[in-house]
Amino acid sequence: MRSFRLLLYTIVFVAIAAVIITLTLTLAGPSLTEAEVRTVVVDTFLRERPETFVVTGTVEFTTSVISESDKTLLPGVINLDLGTTSATVRAPGRAAYGFDASLITAEDIRLQGDTVVVWLPPLEVFAVEPDLELLEQQIDVGWARMHRSSGQAQALAALRGLQPAMRELAEEFLVTADGPVENSIQAVERILSPALRAAGVENPVFRIEPRPLVIVGD
Repeated sequence: MRSFRLLLYTIVFVAIAAVIITLTLTLAGPSLTEAEVRTVVVDTFLRERPETFVVTGTVEFTTSVISESDKTLLPGVINLDLGTTSATVRAPGRAAYGFDASLITAEDIRLQGDTVVVWLPPLEVFAVEPDLELLEQQIDVGWARMHRSSGQAQALAALRGLQPAMRELAEEFLVTADGPVENSIQAVERILSPALRAAGVENPVFRIEPRPLVIVGD
């Protein structure tokens, strides 16, 4: 009976000690110093992603471009309007966006209590890709113009402007929409969590702060 009571006391003592140790470790937060956290974050981006640009999301949309050309016979003399040739091209496409990880410095990483704070560079458009297989094209030739010369020339000009127009729309989307920031925060957490866990932070808590993107007009 005495040995059973001693065994019971031992089990209770071990259980209480385990609870105390667990609570102590939980309240202690990350075991890494701020300098160690900075090293883990920077190394994760630059060592595991040597291309440095981290794509955090994509967006799909449709873009239209119009190119026009007016022509007048003997301007200032006859001033005969030969008509306006216009070409419209329309295509769906996709834009990828993210940030340049090489711009992250140690000063952009903080450890506040048990929270890892990371300031990201402004989001940028990485690439735009129109789907030319779904391209739509409409050409209207002036009454006295030739389709082969003026029509094809304007169609080519519109096609050349398609990709820049898509990039402009994608950059505007980064500024006005909330989705890119939210997607980037989630992507960074997915990238950094395994590295910090491997370094000893069991349940890392993040606050990701993308810096605002500002488009300067002409």
